[in-house]
Amino acid sequence: MCNDFIALSEYNRRVNLVVGIRAGVKAMRKFLASVVALAILSGPALAQARDDDPIVIQERDKQKQAESLDRQYKRTLDQTRKGNDAPVRSDPWAKMRGQNDSKR
Repeated sequence: MCNDFIALSEYNRRVNLVVGIRAGVKAMRKFLASVVALAILSGPALAQARDDDPIVIQERDKQKQAESLDRQYKRTLDQTRKGNDAPVRSDPWAKMRGQNDSKR
């Protein structure tokens, strides 16, 4: 009796293994089918995102204008920083005046 029980339990294990594999295959098929369906349905949505859209072109132009404005601003700042080294003011008549005479 004991041997029959062991033999039956081994048979049940094999059957359960085959059933488990079949269930996994079915689940994988469903998963792959849903992935393919989503890929097919999302294709038109991706096709709508074009680069020649007027809004995209406007945004790109605004960005270029902002960058050029920043470059001009930085160039002007650099020029004014270099221009701050103004020559020291000198009095051309200092030697002609006397020690006690001062500029008024």
